[in-house]
Amino acid sequence: DSTSIFTLDTMHLVNEEPRFLFDSIASMAVQDRVLAFAASSSENGDPIGTGIYITFNGLNDKIEWNMFDQPVEEKGDSLTTIGNGYFKARPIVGTRGNVTYDMDISENYLWITSWYGGLRRLDLNKMEKWERIPLPLENSVELNTCDEDQYELIDDKLILKDYYLDSDDPERGGNHNHKSFSVLAYGDTVWVGTANGINRGIVGESGCVNWHHFSHPTDNLSGNWVLSIAKQEYNNERIIWAITRVILPTEEQNSVSFTRDNGETWEIVEALIGERCHDISIQGSTILIASDSGLWRTDDGSNWELIPPEIGRASGRE
Repeated sequence: DSTSIFTLDTMHLVNEEPRFLFDSIASMAVQDRVLAFAASSSENGDPIGTGIYITFNGLNDKIEWNMFDQPVEEKGDSLTTIGNGYFKARPIVGTRGNVTYDMDISENYLWITSWYGGLRRLDLNKMEKWERIPLPLENSVELNTCDEDQYELIDDKLILKDYYLDSDDPERGGNHNHKSFSVLAYGDTVWVGTANGINRGIVGESGCVNWHHFSHPTDNLSGNWVLSIAKQEYNNERIIWAITRVILPTEEQNSVSFTRDNGETWEIVEALIGERCHDISIQGSTILIASDSGLWRTDDGSNWELIPPEIGRASGRE
């Protein structure tokens, strides 16, 4: 009710003893009866993912939480399922740099993006296993994991051809597009922002995903580091907005990019070029962008107003 504020310092875990929560909150997601958040800490300045909490009774007097350790693989886990097939992947065996910075809920899935930990999802009906989801290779436009022609039969298993999921740096054979930072999910559609642009996925009946990859400069994004993605539905129009920041300073620009046609064409917000933006919130016609300079607001998508930080107001001082 925006008046009664409660701090959840003690977590009542399902089938486990209560525990205190000492970690920071890196991301949250809410939809209907489901509330989820990801916790993190740091060690010698390095971010570390410390777990994901999910509840189905967030309005009860005693909230019961399902707790998952930050998803990782065993060292030998190099083959992973997707839909009716498999794909090869470098296992993520630790939690350093594996922090869930964004999450979203759609249909029965909780989707998470965890930097080096990549894109994963959990079936909320089963609550069993976090699935790794492959994204296109850095220089690829599409990855169609629902197309059986994209697989080859090896040892009686259908394995995705010419593909290896690796979130290491490109100079070590990895892909910036496998480092995921932001996610937006609705219906059968999921958008994922990475360190190499934006990926639009359509989920198939078997759980497979067909992806289209958008990046700078080919698709007119201002930059390839995508920190936040949001959906605006207003006046019978759907617009996807994204914080698109600089990865390569000599080639890209900090700003916000948006599409009115599901990614076929992208535009850049000229008024925000050069702004280090961080997050987006949308309600109806109003769009709010948090940046280093303060809070940017627009009610029409064209005219932007900067609301600068007000120092001292929280303590009653002008």
